[in-house]
Amino acid sequence: MKVLRTVTFTLLSFLFASVLTVYGVEVGTGKSFKGPVGLQTYSLRNQIKQDGAKALDYIKEQGFKEVEIGIESHYGMTREEMRDTLTKLGLKPIAAHAGLDYLLKKTDEAVENARKKAEEIVAQAENTASEVLDSAQEEKDMLEKELHVLKEAAKDYKKRFLSLINEHKSLLEADRSILADAD
Repeated sequence: MKVLRTVTFTLLSFLFASVLTVYGVEVGTGKSFKGPVGLQTYSLRNQIKQDGAKALDYIKEQGFKEVEIGIESHYGMTREEMRDTLTKLGLKPIAAHAGLDYLLKKTDEAVENARKKAEEIVAQAENTASEVLDSAQEEKDMLEKELHVLKEAAKDYKKRFLSLINEHKSLLEADRSILADAD
């Protein structure tokens, strides 16, 4: 479910960014947030694998100025190709993502790769403890709401069921009374 939300959010973000760019509005700006909003290159990993420069140019065309790139993979581009293309396009890598396994098992390599790329932040994409806890809390909250709705429905069902039983008893008593009068 989280993957579907992420994919949906990514697609909607691209659509929204495209519309804003056409009307000259800078991506990630608004009344309360002055931006900018960056883009995680992982979102376009398949396009980068097909044609890295074209995919990165697309990111620039959408109005993004900052990107989060991969530490352990550049999706088919070399580190130098990624760096040179980002520099040429004026896209600033401000963060990096990597799998938790890579960060734990190859910490020195991860730090060195981040240093070489000159990122300001080393961010682990999906598997951080805080994200897992946040996701678990969201699920717990949702389940508690669903449980509350089910309990209320059960109370209503019980009330209606008892009402039907009482109504049925009244009808039976009326039938018995009619049969007793007929004897």
